[in-house]
Amino acid sequence: YSLLRVVLVETGDAAAITPCGTYDKGETQDYRVQFTQTSVDAGVISVNSSNPGGACAGQTNITVRLKNYGSAAINNIPVKVTVTNPDNSVITLNETYTGSLAPSAEYDFTLQATINTVAGAAYRITAATDLAGDPVSANNQVTANIVTGAAASVSALQAYYCTDTKRYILDGNTDGGLLWYKNITDVLPVTGGSPAYTTQQPVNNTFYAGVNDLSGTLGPATKNVFSAGGYNQFTPSVYVSTKVPVIIESARLYIGNPGSITFDVSNPDGQVVSSTTINAAATRTVPAPGAQADDPNDQGRVYNLNLLLPAAGDYIITATYDNTATLYRNNGGVTGYPFSLGGVFSITGNNATSPTNAADTAYYKNFYYYLYDVHIKSAGCPSVGRQAVTVTQPAIIRQDTLLLSNFASGNQWYENGTPIAGATGQAYAPQHSGLYSVGITLNSGCTIMSGAFQYALTALHPDNQAIGLAVYPVPASTKINVVFKAPADEKLSLALVNNAGQTVYSRQQDISAGNFSTTVDVSKQITGTYVLQITLGGKVYGHKIIVIR
Repeated sequence: YSLLRVVLVETGDAAAITPCGTYDKGETQDYRVQFTQTSVDAGVISVNSSNPGGACAGQTNITVRLKNYGSAAINNIPVKVTVTNPDNSVITLNETYTGSLAPSAEYDFTLQATINTVAGAAYRITAATDLAGDPVSANNQVTANIVTGAAASVSALQAYYCTDTKRYILDGNTDGGLLWYKNITDVLPVTGGSPAYTTQQPVNNTFYAGVNDLSGTLGPATKNVFSAGGYNQFTPSVYVSTKVPVIIESARLYIGNPGSITFDVSNPDGQVVSSTTINAAATRTVPAPGAQADDPNDQGRVYNLNLLLPAAGDYIITATYDNTATLYRNNGGVTGYPFSLGGVFSITGNNATSPTNAADTAYYKNFYYYLYDVHIKSAGCPSVGRQAVTVTQPAIIRQDTLLLSNFASGNQWYENGTPIAGATGQAYAPQHSGLYSVGITLNSGCTIMSGAFQYALTALHPDNQAIGLAVYPVPASTKINVVFKAPADEKLSLALVNNAGQTVYSRQQDISAGNFSTTVDVSKQITGTYVLQITLGGKVYGHKIIVIR
């Protein structure tokens, strides 16, 4: 209510009339005025892209949130969307929301037509309603700016086979949800995330990595897949799990009685990360509140949910109702848990509990709740294409008498399949002929193995006796003595080479024929095995030494 006051004063000066005060001649009348809500009043609350994760380049849908501000139900609402492109050209879309909106109800209306957007560009979008008989125009129009995101990037892709767990580990760096495929054209991935694991063997030893390109459906297509069910305001929550950020785009729902239904998505800490409210129209042939039996003729209806699951993890989906709305759930013939999509997203169960046996942990498997023919898509903009990732093994390289791993750390050497105690460096000097391999323990704990390397132990320098080469003491800690007989006047080269093949000491000098002796300082060398190399007269002689501290 409001107050209307009419003041009449006998005067020649209109400015002398005031709502309060005194006057010589005149009259004051007060009226109580009631403003009634117009019966027809359609408006727009917001406009944006249909993707909760943000608009991406390509074909983009526009979603307009409508509201019934009037006192009567309305339907067949004309919606006009005007898009101003970055070059200032304009696209106009005209569609009609054919559903019914109850008083104060809201609905996200996604237009069927799309606009073609480019990455990193800004678009100005205006949405307006034009319902016949709507006298209030102030709430008919909303304008918003939408900026499209860039395509996701990916780098440092790796794939290994873990011999300890008998599965593949897949890894990479990306700003989105990393998905792994067996073939480059596959519709669904075998797993997702980084690191990701799978037991599925790749084709031609190669996986394919894509980013944010998941799209598919899971769960029973209809309620008739199972044998029994009914309608009510059921309270059990649905458990889901994802390996990458996703959007639950839509689902088929069966509504026993019309009303408002809210779906909340919570993480394990109870924090609501996403929520949507739908104005549910009854799909049951004869709508009725409360508990109702199955209607075999109920075809259900697909509702846009656009629930964002922002990160990999487990989530709980809970339905809450107004006073009248009801949903369908199956309670007979239910099989199939977990319902999965491409090894990435799963409906894992629900929290229904037995009224007679609380210890029955499999009781939930008797029920399937609410969401049928669930459509899932990646959150975020997809990568331009998929990249091939070959499954690789550690490599062994022979360097003189040493075997070298191409991994700097995490090494364990094997001789004929048996671990060699203490052989955990990047290099190893075999003591016997045989098959050698190296296992690498990654930071994830996964162990990957090289192929077998056939090593034949041969005398390093078979001509040592020709010059009577002697090196002592072995092991040494400060210096070693080198003694031999030079067959002729020659230029002598002395070198000390470590296990990694690096020369850590060298010198050259001219010597005369006959007996020769010298010393080599090893006091600055770390503990390990070295090879003393002597080059004399175009021939190379050598002797293995050990330095200790």
